[in-house]
Amino acid sequence: MVYYCQVFNKKFLPAFRALLASKLVKEYGLTQTEVARLLGVKQSLVNYIVTGRRKVKYAEALGNIGFIRRLVDETAGELASGKKTLDEEACKICSQLFRENAFDEVMRALGETGVIPPRTLVNENR
Repeated sequence: MVYYCQVFNKKFLPAFRALLASKLVKEYGLTQTEVARLLGVKQSLVNYIVTGRRKVKYAEALGNIGFIRRLVDETAGELASGKKTLDEEACKICSQLFRENAFDEVMRALGETGVIPPRTLVNENR
């Protein structure tokens, strides 16, 4: 058994960052340096992702989930406007996975089974 927060931080966030990095550079016209600052990563990683020299594990699987695509679109808009950083949005994103009943589908896409969800989010959704 593994805890949800471990999966969220080790698998979900890196893949979600990759989807955001690509969208922010290609669709919003932000520089790689600006995107790196917003996502809390190095500019070189953004470059590798945007140019396709580095594929981030699980990014494609997550990108195939409609809810995640919408979440990437919403989050990219918030980040591009300069109102938020990904660190500020991470808790909201985590909670939305539960509110939208996307938890199981996302865990399957990340290759995880038997994940223990956080009690606060489970109780919040009852």
